[in-house]
Amino acid sequence: MTDAPLDLDAIQARHDAATPGPWYADDTDILVGTPDDLQPHPVWIGETANPGTPNGGLTIAQFIAAARTDVEQLLARVRQLEAERALYVGVEPTIAEEMAELTRGYIAAHAVCDAAEKQATRWENPLPVPEWVAAIRAALDGRPAT
Repeated sequence: MTDAPLDLDAIQARHDAATPGPWYADDTDILVGTPDDLQPHPVWIGETANPGTPNGGLTIAQFIAAARTDVEQLLARVRQLEAERALYVGVEPTIAEEMAELTRGYIAAHAVCDAAEKQATRWENPLPVPEWVAAIRAALDGRPAT
């Protein structure tokens, strides 16, 4: 298997140029048409599809006959998967963008804690700082809440 990209357009062009299917294989030939009206394929396709060959030609002929519909289905599936992949590729944030977002959240959470402390202590008789402030600060600093 190679990692070379598929030329789906070239595969599609070969598929579209081929004799319309469905194709079938019998003991001697690749047949084209419907099961009720089969015609031998007009072009000799070589010994590899000869059912009498010792390498299991009938299996090879059946493989070739199935290729007409298999390729069509594979092309459709590959194009569907590529379209789905295109929705996600290139839209992931970079590590720098992720770090910037985390930093903004960290700074904003500390600012909320600072504001709560300031609000509680602004009076002549300060109020107690809410308990959640210490828990949030501990979590932001990677410490267990006390």
